[in-house]
Amino acid sequence: MRAMEVYRNGELAGTLTEKNRQHFVFRYCDNYFNDASKPAISLKLPKTQKVYNSDYLFPFFFNM
Repeated sequence: MRAMEVYRNGELAGTLTEKNRQHFVFRYCDNYFNDASKPAISLKLPKTQKVYNSDYLFPFFFNM
């Protein structure tokens, strides 16, 4: 399992975790989520407290 912190303009926005080669998880940090002035990091990953799960790396994170 690998994990990385996701920053937007120098502020921690969330965590991307690779559980295995076919399972990825993204979750917004509570502080970032609770600040209404902070936008979502992507249109495909709107701000929510839900955990995003995917069988492949989220397209937003390609080439990063």
